[in-house]
Amino acid sequence: MSNNIAKIRKVEPPAIHRAKNGQERLIGGRWNMLRVTEFLLAKKTWQTMDEIARFVYGSTGEKHRDNTRKHIPSQRRYMLDKDTPIVTDYGPRGMIMRVKVYDQGKSDDQMKFETEISKARDKKEITERRYEDLVRLFLPR
Repeated sequence: MSNNIAKIRKVEPPAIHRAKNGQERLIGGRWNMLRVTEFLLAKKTWQTMDEIARFVYGSTGEKHRDNTRKHIPSQRRYMLDKDTPIVTDYGPRGMIMRVKVYDQGKSDDQMKFETEISKARDKKEITERRYEDLVRLFLPR
């Protein structure tokens, strides 16, 4: 009888490289939900697609900005699951321009957050029960 036990693969998030000028970027240039969450929580202010692309990919080319925009909806769901919502600022034709961590004390953030979770509920991305939980947690009445 052999001892064939499956090994569990542990995936470590990519390391963060800090340059001499203080800029940070991910090593490996791949999107990582945990590291982007840490980046947004550390900044707490509006972060443009250029700033996030520079952090994740190391550069701000058009391809990297577009890839960053494509990842924002899944990043939003990931952060909502961790009870750390983000709000989004949209530009022309609904293009995502910048994001930041939700600040409950700002009425502008409250309006944007309410709009975003309403859209998510309408698209069936979140359940009615989760919508009510989010409203109760983050929107003062």
